Amino acid sequence: MRLNGPSHRTKGYRAGSSRFPTALLGIFVTFLVVFMAGCGSPGPSGRDPAFALSTATSTPTATATHTPSPTPTSTPTPTPTATYTPSPTPTATSTATATATYTPSPTPTSTPTVTPTNTPTPTATPTITPTPTPTATPTATPTITPTPTPTNTPTPTATATVTPTPTNTPTPTATPTPTATPTPTDRDVLIALYQATEGPNWINGENWLSDTPIRDWHGVNADRHGRVTGLSLRENQLSGALPPELGNLANLEELYLSHNRLSGPIPPELGNLANLEELYLSHNRLSGPIPPELGDLANLEDLALSHNRLSGPIPPGLGDLTNLESLRLRRNQLGGRIPPELDNLSNLEDLALSENRLSGLIPPELGNLSNLERLDLSYNRLSGLIPPEFGNLSNLEELYLYVNRLSGQIPFALGELANLDSLHLSDNPLNGCIPGGLRDVQENDLDALNLPYC
Repeated sequence: MRLNGPSHRTKGYRAGSSRFPTALLGIFVTFLVVFMAGCGSPGPSGRDPAFALSTATSTPTATATHTPSPTPTSTPTPTPTATYTPSPTPTATSTATATATYTPSPTPTSTPTVTPTNTPTPTATPTITPTPTPTATPTATPTITPTPTPTNTPTPTATATVTPTPTNTPTPTATPTPTATPTPTDRDVLIALYQATEGPNWINGENWLSDTPIRDWHGVNADRHGRVTGLSLRENQLSGALPPELGNLANLEELYLSHNRLSGPIPPELGNLANLEELYLSHNRLSGPIPPELGDLANLEDLALSHNRLSGPIPPGLGDLTNLESLRLRRNQLGGRIPPELDNLSNLEDLALSENRLSGLIPPELGNLSNLERLDLSYNRLSGLIPPEFGNLSNLEELYLYVNRLSGQIPFALGELANLDSLHLSDNPLNGCIPGGLRDVQENDLDALNLPYC
């Protein structure tokens, strides 16, 4: 009767009792009864094995009903059940090991009771481990790194805007003070000429670079104020280029440098010589174009550039030299057409453009040079007709048009030039007849034309 009492209480716990300590107490009492039964009966009997079998079957049913109860409680609140459950589990484990050591026969029955109780415990641990996963760590680091880099990059662009400020600095440099330097003395200009044209090799360089007054230097004429008025160094073996400092001889009236070995271009600064009346640079090795600045020499009367290596067209600005009396450009390499603006040279008496490469028609405007006495256009490439306007050159004494490409008939107006003494028209494809008034010209080559007189 006492032995069946605990089994009855165990059934009552399965049916309705919910107290967890009471169930544990029932299990403990059951294990105690089994322990006492094994110790009290020395051998197997018909009653004891049946009792032992009944107790063995009742034990796993109690553990089966015990396992589902902790799982629902651990799910809603993982933190409190986790702290409370580990305390009863070690007590259960220690009691199970004690029964296994003293009863060798029921070992297989006690082992299943221990294993189910230990299995739920590791299920609680994996629920805690996934929570500290390093998901929060990587998300925080990438968001911080990209933000500082774009904020620093626009700042250097602001520094680039400061660089254009030095553009204002060149403006003070554009205000130099060359006003004091371009006023060299006449002595300084002569020294520059001596050094530029190899003065030590001159044929005559007496007193040059000495302390004597410049009026005593060879070829220098100066007024009472010591200003140079004339410079004559013709046939003196000058070589090299003409220095631009010559344009500072403000009082210069005559410049004679012909028959030397001068080379290079004609300095355009010579156009600053406002008082210059005569400019002779012929028989040298000058090259390049004729500077148009020479048209500013308002007082120029004689311009001689013959026997050089000048090229390019004749500047129309030379027609502004209204005081010009002699213009000699022969034996150069001048090309292009003869500018009709030369008809403004009302005082011109001598125009020599021979032995160049001039082409095109002869400007009829040259017939307006009423004071012209000598006209030399020979040895060029001029074409077309001889202008009949040449009949207006009443003062003309010499006319040279040979060795060109002129065609057509000789104008009858040429036969009316009473002062004409020399006429050369050969080596041109002229036709027709020779005006009868040209019979009396003393020097002519009309016979070479093989044309009859009219």
